[in-house]
Formats: sequence, structure tokens, C-alpha cells
Amino acid sequence: MDTPRSLSATALTWGAVSFVNAIPAGIGASAAIRLSCTCRVLVERAPRDEGITLSLSGERASPFLRQVLAKTAGATEERGGLRVVAHIDSQIPPGKGLKSSSAVSTCLAKSVAVALRHPLAEEALARISAEAAVETSTSVTGAFDDALTSVAGGVVVSNVREMRRLRADALPADLRSVLWVPRKEHPSTSDLRALFSGVKEDATEAVRLAIAGRFFEAMRLNTQLVERALGYDYAQLHALGKEGGALASGVSGNGPALAFVVPLAKVPAVVRRLPTEGAEVISAGFIPGPSASHE
Repeated sequence: MDTPRSLSATALTWGAVSFVNAIPAGIGASAAIRLSCTCRVLVERAPRDEGITLSLSGERASPFLRQVLAKTAGATEERGGLRVVAHIDSQIPPGKGLKSSSAVSTCLAKSVAVALRHPLAEEALARISAEAAVETSTSVTGAFDDALTSVAGGVVVSNVREMRRLRADALPADLRSVLWVPRKEHPSTSDLRALFSGVKEDATEAVRLAIAGRFFEAMRLNTQLVERALGYDYAQLHALGKEGGALASGVSGNGPALAFVVPLAKVPAVVRRLPTEGAEVISAGFIPGPSASHE
């Protein structure tokens, strides 16, 4: 591929909240929220025998992101060596179930692909992130669903095993997310599959509801399963959100963040009711996606 020696680009992706966790049944649903991740890269061509290197804001990058870069180079048909310096600015709290890893990885892949003048489709970017996550044991499923939502916006339902989008929608413009984000982080990746093993059969109905576009019902059922599997006791928080006017609420990803879907006019009432000792409360809009499409 004939490109100048030094190239730069900037990309933007988003955090997301879960309607259905993909671990039990292999199908996940999430909605992009207005917590952004921005990646600025400088890409320099290098001799082939030098390979591919990644420096992240002056520090050594994780094995996950190095694998994302290697896969991005392959997808863009680069055959020589590459030196990549990336600066990532993320508003998404890490380790809380708000899709920080998916947003960062897709943002890196997207910015490098654009710099190399070989932009990739949303599904290709999500696949790069998911394959790298599995290969480096960063995620149980690879989180193809979350990665696709991060780059596509809207609400996306995906089959994570087949790495295929099943449905894409946009939420009404007058809805917002309110996030209750405690300081603790979710269980380690190595523990998650065993923790979810007892709720696999029960997840079928939540998946059916999401595929049918009944996202809030899916969210209510999914959170019961996740809380049972991971030991969260959020009954009081759900009640407080409902008192304030929330339409639905649920654990996002593997938690510990709890997400509420709230009409804009009700956001202050929900925020006032949620406890702030040991936790942060964040209000974020939903990112528009396609009006509606599904197979």
C-alpha cells in the first residue's frame, strides 16, 4: 500500500449501557451513551523487519491493545512495519461495565485505519476488538456486541458467537441515561463464566425480548439474572429510580454500575434520589443510531 511515511488521524467512539448481558446466551444488547473516547494517532511506516510497535501516551500499551493494532494492520493490508503513537482520552469509567475496553479498542483500530487511508466498516472494527479480547483473555465473549455499539451508536443487538448484528434501533430523543457508579470494580474476567453458569437457561426470555425490540422489558429481566449471578443487591436502588420516574433500570455489563433509562424531565428527580456515598451519579444522553433496522 503506497502511503506517505507519517500519517495522523483522530477517531471517536462511545461508552454504552447494557440491556442484555451476552455471557449467558451468546446474544447481547446495549445502547451507546454520551461518554466519549477519543484517540489521536501518529502512524509512521517502518522497515518490515521492525514489525509493529505501539506507544500509548508515552507508556507501554497492554497486550490487548497491541493485538488490536496487529489485527488492524492486517485488516488494512499493511505489509511493512509500523510505529504507532496513540493518545487516548476517555470519559468512560473503567472496570464498571460501561464498555470502556470496547470503546478504547475500537477507537484505536478506527483511528489507525483512517490514518492508513483504509477505513474499516463498523462490523470489521468490532470484530478486531472482539477477536483481540478473546485472544488476550480480556473478555469472556469478546464483547462484539459492546464493540459494535461503541462505533455504531444507537441500540444494537448482536450475536457475539457469530459476530453478527441482529438488530439496530434508535431510542426516543427525549430519553437519557442516569448512571450510578460505585467505586468498586466488577469481578475478574476469569470468574465470570462460572458465575453465570447457573442462569444460562433463564436468559432466553431476555434475549427474545431484545430481539423483538422490547428493550426495557429485556433490561428488567436481564438485571435480575445478573444480580443473582454476581451477588449485587440493588433492589432499593431500582425502587428509588422508579420513584423518580425511571422507565427501566439494570446492571450494565458485569457491573457494578447500575443504569437507569429516564425521560429528560425526570432526570433531576432520579439523580436526587440516588445515594452518592461511595458512588458517583452521572447523567448522559443516548447516542442516536439508525431509525430502525433488523433481519
